[in-house]
Amino acid sequence: MEQCGFHRCTRTAPASVAERTRRFASAQGLHPPSRPRIASPQRRTHQTVGVHTFMTSHDRAQAIEATKARQATKARQAIEALDEPTLHVFQAVSALRRVLIRDVPLLFGEQSRYLQRAIQAGVVSSNGSYLQPADPQTGVAALQILAEPDRRALHLRLARLSVNEYDSGRQRDLGTPAGQDIELAISLERIATRAEQLGHVDVAIEFWGRAARRSVHGTAERHDRELRLAAQEHTNGHFQRAVEILEALTWSDLSSDQAERAIDLVTSATYKTAGLAAARLRAEQHRESLPPSHPHREMLDIYLAGLGENFSEVAEQLEAALPVLRSGHYSAAFRHAIINKLLYAKVNTGDGLDRELLDELEHLQNDLAELLLEDTVEAKVAVYAYTVDDIASSRSAIASMLVKCEVSGDTGFRQSLLVHAAHVDISTGKFTSADERLKQSASLSPRSSAAPATVRASGLLALELGRYDEVTQIIGRVPDVGVAPLGHLTRAALRGILLSRSGDAPAAIRHLEDALRTAEGLGIREPGRRLWLDVDLARAHLQNGDVDRAQSVATSLRGIADRTGRALPRLQARRVEAWLEAEGGSPRSLVAGTLALVAAAETMEWVPERARLITEALRMLRDIPLDNAQRSRIAHTARGALAVLEDGVARRELSTELSRWERSKLSALTPSERRVAELIAQGLTNRLAGEALHLSPRTIESHLRNAFIKLGVSNRTQLIAQFYPLTDTRAA
Repeated sequence: MEQCGFHRCTRTAPASVAERTRRFASAQGLHPPSRPRIASPQRRTHQTVGVHTFMTSHDRAQAIEATKARQATKARQAIEALDEPTLHVFQAVSALRRVLIRDVPLLFGEQSRYLQRAIQAGVVSSNGSYLQPADPQTGVAALQILAEPDRRALHLRLARLSVNEYDSGRQRDLGTPAGQDIELAISLERIATRAEQLGHVDVAIEFWGRAARRSVHGTAERHDRELRLAAQEHTNGHFQRAVEILEALTWSDLSSDQAERAIDLVTSATYKTAGLAAARLRAEQHRESLPPSHPHREMLDIYLAGLGENFSEVAEQLEAALPVLRSGHYSAAFRHAIINKLLYAKVNTGDGLDRELLDELEHLQNDLAELLLEDTVEAKVAVYAYTVDDIASSRSAIASMLVKCEVSGDTGFRQSLLVHAAHVDISTGKFTSADERLKQSASLSPRSSAAPATVRASGLLALELGRYDEVTQIIGRVPDVGVAPLGHLTRAALRGILLSRSGDAPAAIRHLEDALRTAEGLGIREPGRRLWLDVDLARAHLQNGDVDRAQSVATSLRGIADRTGRALPRLQARRVEAWLEAEGGSPRSLVAGTLALVAAAETMEWVPERARLITEALRMLRDIPLDNAQRSRIAHTARGALAVLEDGVARRELSTELSRWERSKLSALTPSERRVAELIAQGLTNRLAGEALHLSPRTIESHLRNAFIKLGVSNRTQLIAQFYPLTDTRAA
């Protein structure tokens, strides 16, 4: 037998490789049965549903055991085929898990020649840069053949030879008997700290764990470090990795503060990757894993109350829990997390941004050293304010938070913040910016394209741009069945809006009512969170001839306005009432109501909707006699909307309607007045216009004065706008 430099065997008469392998496999129960088991025909082995056949749990367990047995047999046969030196080299590669080709001479020396045998035998693989076991299970089996002293000796020898700090520390730890070792713990902590500084989170977690098992300080420090690393992964947008770190913790051993931080992080990360239902399920699993009398269960009960699928119930339960939260029994961080959830619930139920809760959050925030950017008060204003009609506050907060995300490297929050920024851009008519934001968000997290918020923003943008085929494709990102309620709400809402605007009232009503039923089931009564479906539903009811249902929508919107004191619900209610007035009301009341509506719309931050509202007003009043001041006021408001709205369906429709409106005013001019006005609008002076028409300067002035009065303008610039209303006014 050839002597291998990696092992000094202590046995005087070592058994053969095949014999030791058989002993190990037998001790582990890894030998497969001599004959395959044949199921009794009386026993049901599968369940058949439709055309699909599913294995029962019993058969699945049997299949798993059979697979393990086959793998063990394969590993045993591969090891038995190796000679002793090749086996020792393979064991060294398995201990290191990965060996850089450049390090082979230093690690293996003269034994390097046996590596080629291991590669030819198929137990070691090479990709040109490094070597590793071809099958990790075979590598584990090869190491377990060694006696404990031999295995430790191998690890310690590799620790001395390894040039990689991580490999050296890992091998030293594996080669040292279990138990506390202060010197080794300090060394492992140093490696973990350097790995963390370099951003090697997986390695840092591994070495913090190894250090904790060697340290005399227990596991509390390790838990703190792993919570910090999970928060870092969350910040980097690696939500699944953050969940894996947190799931590896022993939750029953966490302190109360650690458990509060852990549950907040794990639900946030799970929500971003799998949605609310998955986040709630994970929290429930952690609660059920604790003993019945464990103190963390009460904390988890409160937290679970904030993860309900009905926001009305969530708000009610969390408001009831506020006295307990404020009693000092829970940490400031946990109070902050729960009040954040209460704030979100109240936004959804139509209570707006609760100022008292925001003030309390800000007070708590000042006492918290470690707080995710997405949990700050400014972040809440950024993502909630625009849904309750305060677009300016959201826009300002989003701009500030995007800078902070860039500086801090918070990729996770930046991705979701870009989607909210796209919503705000759509609301203000900046469609090019919205498109860029959505592309940036997708580049940071391609999987987020099917998230409800992203689908809403993408669908609304496509609707505004008139890309109706694209809207259908975007809706298709959300499955028809098996989707969470918020996803179903988004799908039904976008389809309903699309059908309503394309004139298919019966189909639109079906989808819009489905969306509103889903919203009611979730306790979502905030119109902004329901994409103002109420207005589209009222339009569809009127298209379908159902005046009473449209009136009920207007009444509901007025109720929201009266309860909250907000202007937009009141404006939308008056808008629906104007439609009703146009259906069968008096011209006088229609004129008064519509003029008041147009005046109120001038301050409306939602620019595309303002344009649609003004377009409707122009259509309703086009054939009704108005004085020049009234006509000029409406035209001025229309031009103001055009000036801040990028090209899209709303702008094109408003431009067309304004052109018709202006042409209807020109019909009041006499032929001579119109010819004079046209020449002046083309840029001619009074003298040149007179020469062209063979009229005296006094006649030109008289015709021009009459045209100014009839058209309601006071200067040549306004006159030009009357004749060329489709001129791009965005530069004005």
